[in-house]
Amino acid sequence: MSQKPERKVLRVGLIRKGVVLKEHLLLQREPVTIGVDERCTFHIPIEGLPPCYPLFKVVNGAYVLQFSERMTGKVNVGDQFLDFPMLIEKGISTPSGRLHLLTLDDSFRGKIDVGDLTLLFQFIAPPPPRLKVKVPAAFQRSIWDTLDWHFVNCLLASLVLQAGSITFITTREYPEKELKLADIPNRFLSVIVKPKPPEPPPDQEKPVDDDKGEPKDSGQEAETAADDEPLPADTPENKAQRTAILTDRVQRKTLLGFLAVSGDGPASGLVGELSGEAARVSMAEAFKGAGLAMADSASLKRRAAAGDSEGGTIDVDDSRLVGGERKAVSTGRKVEKAPTGNLKMSAPSEAVGTGSLSRADIEKTVTRRAGALKSCYESELKKDNTLKGKIEVQFTIQPSGRVSAARVTTNTMSSPAVGACIVAQIQRWRFPQPSGGDVTIKYPFVFTPSN
Repeated sequence: MSQKPERKVLRVGLIRKGVVLKEHLLLQREPVTIGVDERCTFHIPIEGLPPCYPLFKVVNGAYVLQFSERMTGKVNVGDQFLDFPMLIEKGISTPSGRLHLLTLDDSFRGKIDVGDLTLLFQFIAPPPPRLKVKVPAAFQRSIWDTLDWHFVNCLLASLVLQAGSITFITTREYPEKELKLADIPNRFLSVIVKPKPPEPPPDQEKPVDDDKGEPKDSGQEAETAADDEPLPADTPENKAQRTAILTDRVQRKTLLGFLAVSGDGPASGLVGELSGEAARVSMAEAFKGAGLAMADSASLKRRAAAGDSEGGTIDVDDSRLVGGERKAVSTGRKVEKAPTGNLKMSAPSEAVGTGSLSRADIEKTVTRRAGALKSCYESELKKDNTLKGKIEVQFTIQPSGRVSAARVTTNTMSSPAVGACIVAQIQRWRFPQPSGGDVTIKYPFVFTPSN
């Protein structure tokens, strides 16, 4: 049975003036990139290309050479060498936008000139796998031979000691601590212990009246005892007696004691009105003899009380009922409105790189984050309200979706701060993950003031 031939691997070398600078042997089918980015396969300065240009792509398990009309080089196709213009003329390569694609097989080899550098490529048989060095059985050591037994013994002794201490502490019976009153929090103390009622103050000796030899407050105690006596029953026979008792109590304990209550009977005057024992009379009759002069409702005058004599009257001066000085009313301060701007996003350039990401996914992310770019422009528009122009930013989307190598390629605006702010914002964005590698794109933004 014939053995299937092994697939060859790609060998690429970088040469300058006949000296090999770098060589790569790709055991697995993976892209080969060139550019100024340090992550490229060959880190070389190239003008007019993206930071990481995929020179060789992998499509369906085969290598595809990507070259433009500005590149020079030759490829061995069959038994003859053909340069890039002849590959394009004979239709061996396939056009793809501004690039041309040439699918390579294991028999192809050639060179590509990039400035003073030359890239040579060819397919060779893979090197034999490295043999695993096997240590002889006499020198092999088991895991038990590698242990430090002194350290292991100390560790086991420590574990036994700690386990015994924990067992002793958890299994020992401790006596219950006697609870004292001082250990109980104050908020629970009133619930457990009923507070004692306050003791009455000790009796003090009452001052003695020198003239009569009796305590000075004997009259007050007698009055208090009289006030505490119950009133007679509310009957027609006891009506006069109840009214007399109420009148006496009110005159002694309230302001009515200073008002002279007079009339034909005990139920006359204000006390009778308040107690309900007297017949209803006018207010002037109720206060008759009390030393008060009632004002006429038409004249709105008040008489000053002065015993039985008549007091004067006080009139209201209408000339004083005028408004104050007229004052200006504040209408607040004028607030100036901050300038605003407009953002117009043109169609981005064709995405290039080792990976692929649809333009719709890129535009969707940029549109969702456009507010941050507009804020960068409006912050500088406050300083110069005539600021406007176009800013084009080139950035690379990594396989993780994050942005790297963002920079401003075109800036027709007179403010570099807007471009720096936009680059800082884009570097914080996250796009959908490209498939197959990085994607580099240029995106133009046009800013104009709203007014």
